[in-house]
Amino acid sequence: MAERLLDALDILDEALNHATPPRKPPLPDLEQQWGLKIIVGGATQRGIHFLLKSCPSKIQKIYCLLIQGWYQAGQKLYTNTLNRVALRLTVDRRTFGLVKFVGPQKTKSPRIELYYPLSYYLEKHKAAQRCYEEAIAQIPLFSSH
Repeated sequence: MAERLLDALDILDEALNHATPPRKPPLPDLEQQWGLKIIVGGATQRGIHFLLKSCPSKIQKIYCLLIQGWYQAGQKLYTNTLNRVALRLTVDRRTFGLVKFVGPQKTKSPRIELYYPLSYYLEKHKAAQRCYEEAIAQIPLFSSH
């Protein structure tokens, strides 16, 4: 039985050497489809496109405005899943996710998740931290987790 398994694995290994990986679909054109004038990697392009496509048009407009503004401010965008896009901020050579845009899920609507509090990242920038925390505390439906 072990010899047959070894033979089967050998046949599989040989077949995999001749297999061709499936072609990746072309990258979405974020400018043409969403009006975004940004340059990001392929995974982030796909993530942004999937996120926007999964949201209602009202949410798409808000996300596009925030994504474009963040990019124009010279900051980074990041995604490692198709249903989330993070806005990243660099403070004193430390980069962290500041905001996460989340698409609709089974039991939850699209939402924006803010990382709060930011005391660890903004410890040397107390005025900026205070402004941030005061501003987000005024957002309707804001709740701290």
